[in-house]
Amino acid sequence: MSTFRVLVLVSVLYLTYQCTLAVQDNSAALKSRPADAVPPLLESVQPVPEALPEPDPGWVKRDFIDDASGKPASEVSVRSVNTHAFPFPYQGGTSMWLTVRKHPRWGREVYVSIDRGQLVCGYSDCNVIVRVHGKDARTATASRSGDSSSTVLFIRGHDRFTKDLLKADRLTIAATFYQQGERAFEFNVKGFQAP
Repeated sequence: MSTFRVLVLVSVLYLTYQCTLAVQDNSAALKSRPADAVPPLLESVQPVPEALPEPDPGWVKRDFIDDASGKPASEVSVRSVNTHAFPFPYQGGTSMWLTVRKHPRWGREVYVSIDRGQLVCGYSDCNVIVRVHGKDARTATASRSGDSSSTVLFIRGHDRFTKDLLKADRLTIAATFYQQGERAFEFNVKGFQAP
């Protein structure tokens, strides 16, 4: 047998012996500990709470210049008052943003975006549920963004949508998420002013 093989064999045997001693020490320590005691490594670990949503800032307005046309654009956005928890890799609480914009090249649009997760929408169109509180829910047609992002849906019917926003205090939008099904997000839309 070569010297290298002997050294590897001796190392493996030594490590096995050390592991056996460590297991015996831990077994003895666990037998002397009460059954309801917290293991020593977990005594200092505190549970991490689910991320809480930030306070509702209301509508946020943003004016900017469209780089391609050099003309001014404007949008107003509001964040959902609720979040949804999704599993890995989207953990941390998912919020939805509702945005109404006026753009020099694309005109007036309404879209929703999320910070985590994947919105499901086919290559042509999909549906979202929109409910202005105090009224019946309705189905609205939505479509993917031009770059096929799975975090943005454009909702058709800008004029009807903004008329609803002007009269509403609260609005709910439900959309389908990849492997999570339909989830509803509620918005405080009081004080909406079209851009």
